[in-house]
Amino acid sequence: NLLRNSQRHAPEAARWVRIDGTTLVVGDDGPGVPDDQREHLFDVFWRGPEQRSVGYGLGLAIVHQIAVLHGAELTISAPPGFVATLHFPAPVTTRDN
Repeated sequence: NLLRNSQRHAPEAARWVRIDGTTLVVGDDGPGVPDDQREHLFDVFWRGPEQRSVGYGLGLAIVHQIAVLHGAELTISAPPGFVATLHFPAPVTTRDN
């Protein structure tokens, strides 16, 4: 969903995905989301003012809910670009004696 959003909202942007241990980063170098709109990105059915004809406003809300259900933290940084960072908790390991 994060990649699909990037393709939809910044079609000319370069995109990247990085995995580092328990962190997943998906980003692009597109225009990003203005600060005053960023606080609404996880709201169900919310779409930016310029996006009224595209999508249903569910994508990032679903990504956020999935992250929460897995104990992860989702943060968005922008502009410039759009970068979504998912920090998952470290796996719990048990040792059988």
